[in-house]
Amino acid sequence: MEPMDVMEAGRMSLVMDPGGAAVSFWQAGEHHGAGLVNEPGTLCWNELTTRAVEESIAFYEAVVGMEVERAGGDMEYYEFHLGDGRVVGGMMPMTGDMWPPELPNHWMVYFAVDDVDATAAKCLELGGQVPVPPTLIPPGRFAVLNDPQGGHFSIIRLNESM
Repeated sequence: MEPMDVMEAGRMSLVMDPGGAAVSFWQAGEHHGAGLVNEPGTLCWNELTTRAVEESIAFYEAVVGMEVERAGGDMEYYEFHLGDGRVVGGMMPMTGDMWPPELPNHWMVYFAVDDVDATAAKCLELGGQVPVPPTLIPPGRFAVLNDPQGGHFSIIRLNESM
C-alpha cells in the first residue's frame, strides 16, 4: 500500500518484507504511538517469525535502520535494536517440525496480561480460539489467541527478571 495520510495522526504504508511478512511503517504526526507499554493490557513485544532470516536482517537494517543481533542462549533468536541499543522486537527463525509449512512468515504482537490462563479462558468464552495454549517459555508464560474474526495475537506474563 502506498504511503497515505491518516488524518493529522501521521502517515503509514503497508509493505511485504522479503519473506512475505506484512508490516506497516508509521511516520508520526500528532499521534506518536503507544503512550503506555509493558503494563497489563498494553503492547509489550513484537516478533517476526520467518523462514527468510538473512533476507529479513538485511531488509530491516537497510530500510528501517535497526541493528539486528543474535541473542544469547541455546535457541537461535535475534533482537532488533535501535541506534541507542534499546531492544524493540525479536525475530524467530521458523525451523523444525513445530512450524507447519502452510504457516506464512508473519509479525506477532504480544500484549502483557496478569493471568495468561484466565485471559485464554476468557478468549474461548467470548468466541475466540487458543491455537497455542498457555505455555511456559524462558521469558514467561504465554499463549497465542485468535479473536472471533480470526485476528491473531499473543499474550504473555513476563518473568520478573524481564
